[in-house]
Amino acid sequence: ESEALDARLRGKRDEGPVVVVHHGDLPVDAAPGLLRALRLPADKAGYARALYDTLHAADGLGAAAIWMEMPPPQEDWRDVRDRLSRAASVDRGEWD
Repeated sequence: ESEALDARLRGKRDEGPVVVVHHGDLPVDAAPGLLRALRLPADKAGYARALYDTLHAADGLGAAAIWMEMPPPQEDWRDVRDRLSRAASVDRGEWD
């Protein structure tokens, strides 16, 4: 996953800096084209509590784009995945 993210960031470098919002262990802090990486809690309750504040903070950084690592594919996360999918105008590419 880290290599796919690095490749996508390198490919989008000319479009401006990117903020990555993630919940896993992606080593994204030094990726080219990255303005900032913001980490959400890995547990669903913590993720849900922090989601909108984190997105608001990401938006306030002035990046050209905010990239989200999608929540886990387990059934109990379906509502969160659905909400993010419907709320986003996405170029999901290969990293979700």
